[in-house]
Amino acid sequence: MVVNGKTILSLIDRVTPYIKKRVKSTEHPNRIHFKSSEIPKDCFGELPPEIAEDATVAPFAQRLIHPNLYGMEPAVNKTIALVRNTRKTLGNIKDEEIKTHFNNLYEKILTDSNNVDNLSGQVAELAQKVELIENPEVKNDILLSIRVLTKRPKKDFKKYFTLTMRGVEQYTDVINILNDKYISINNSERKFYQWMNKNNIWLADIIDGTKKTPETYRNGVFKNRKDTKSYESYERLYEKYSKKDIAKTYQNALKNDLLEEFLTDNSSIFKKRAERIYHQEYLKTLNPDIAEMCKKIQKEYGTYVIPTNADTTIQDLKYLEEEFKLWKETGKDKANLPTVLSINTLNPLLRKSNCAGIANIYNDSIVVRTLLESDGNYKSSGSTLRHEINHINDPYEVESLSEFEKLQKFVTWLKVKYFYKNYMMSELEKAGLSNKEHRLYAFTEGAEARSVSAEANGEELSDRYKDIMENSLKMQRWIFDIPQNSIRRNARIKSFERK
Repeated sequence: MVVNGKTILSLIDRVTPYIKKRVKSTEHPNRIHFKSSEIPKDCFGELPPEIAEDATVAPFAQRLIHPNLYGMEPAVNKTIALVRNTRKTLGNIKDEEIKTHFNNLYEKILTDSNNVDNLSGQVAELAQKVELIENPEVKNDILLSIRVLTKRPKKDFKKYFTLTMRGVEQYTDVINILNDKYISINNSERKFYQWMNKNNIWLADIIDGTKKTPETYRNGVFKNRKDTKSYESYERLYEKYSKKDIAKTYQNALKNDLLEEFLTDNSSIFKKRAERIYHQEYLKTLNPDIAEMCKKIQKEYGTYVIPTNADTTIQDLKYLEEEFKLWKETGKDKANLPTVLSINTLNPLLRKSNCAGIANIYNDSIVVRTLLESDGNYKSSGSTLRHEINHINDPYEVESLSEFEKLQKFVTWLKVKYFYKNYMMSELEKAGLSNKEHRLYAFTEGAEARSVSAEANGEELSDRYKDIMENSLKMQRWIFDIPQNSIRRNARIKSFERK
């Protein structure tokens, strides 16, 4: 027996009054057995014949009053329970405006949808989440979406229901998590914080994904090499990270994870929502000085900066602001800056690949382990940011190529490696890249050669080098004209630890 939401409503509305009247006139209401002939046919209206004429109709109707006494088809059982529970949940919503909008939506589901079981729980849970929101602009925005969805014609309702509910739920979750409305966010990781704060573990292991021993193995380019660190260097690394508030960074990472995902996926589609979340909800969770710098960068360059690291400083953000300025002044409209830039030492992708930064060239998002060293040793850091920005300015990475073009590209890359590697290694060192392993990293693939070259001081690279990069590897030549950032202008650039 297939029963949709409309059928359930008809049974409840038509049969229940008759049963209540019948029960009141009986000494033992819990023992009443109805025969189908006892229930007037007009109680069922235009119900499907397989229900109206079926012998199970009487116990089905009676179960609406005494659900514990009579067996019934499980699917129908479940649907009735969900309808009741959902209506009860919506009835308990204190905000009358939220209650009205979600009740209207639920009536639409019961009338027009054959998927009552799956949709009931979604509506009830989302209504409870929306009620937790304190920002009136956000609440009105969400209720507008619900109102528009409710007015959709039946033929479009299913498609738009999924899209609308997914977007509204993500929007709601981001804001509630940032405002500590969900208990799990506040409590589930407390033991982890306490465990990390004991300072009796190698924090460097957690940061770098290495083993709990001075001997470590690194992934990536040199994965076939054993990289052995001395006990002293390992201890220095531990000391460096133990000074950072890792537990707070971990807490920030948990809270910012969905924010980062929302801004990355929706900042162009739902621009107002993205700006509202960032400026009204997220920035208020930061130190006021840090928040003001992030606000300024977003307004001027369109990048949502998410400083998850607890030790992020004003100096970090000034360095970031200047880097964006240099790209824009040099490249003008050709320069592409990230939509989202996350500063997160604990980012799982960075830890897994053991690298300093990752750029997603398809949605223009960047995550870096850090911007500048908190101990002020700026001369040995800073190249990661320019490296990753170059990746999202590299049109050659996302070009759609035929199989023949791919083969040509591969052969050209092999020729560059075979004929020019030693020359290019020398040029990069002369232009400031003193770390040999990082220079070698440029020869893993063409995209990395272009990004490593972008880190070098373009004024010290020869025209021959630039010609090779432009003509053979399709690097945009204007990138070599970007000046060095003032923080490292007078220093030889040393690569931050990479693969």
